Amino acid sequence: MSFTQTIPFTGSHSSIVIGKKGATIKKLQHDSMCSIIAKKSEPENGRPLPFFLVTGQTELQVLKCSVQIQGMLMKSLSRSEKQLNVMRTAMEEEIADMHLEMYGKAHVDKKAGVEEN
Repeated sequence: MSFTQTIPFTGSHSSIVIGKKGATIKKLQHDSMCSIIAKKSEPENGRPLPFFLVTGQTELQVLKCSVQIQGMLMKSLSRSEKQLNVMRTAMEEEIADMHLEMYGKAHVDKKAGVEEN
């Protein structure tokens, strides 16, 4: 008898689980004694996202391996969120600078009596 668990993921977050040249997933498989396969989405089977299929001889093996994978995915998601926040802040600052430049130009143009079309 074998046990299975599916763990969905989004975007490129699977790379943290797979690792360079598959080193991370191979180590996970060796340490957990589970098979881990990255699968494409299967909307027809109710799986709209790609997922990892974890299979092992005992439920405990599968659960421990699944928890490790979920932790890695959460770490990757957290990093992405931090990067997005940094990018958002930089864009907000850039937009604010553009507004200041536009206001400054409009203010100078009004003083000089130049009308914008």
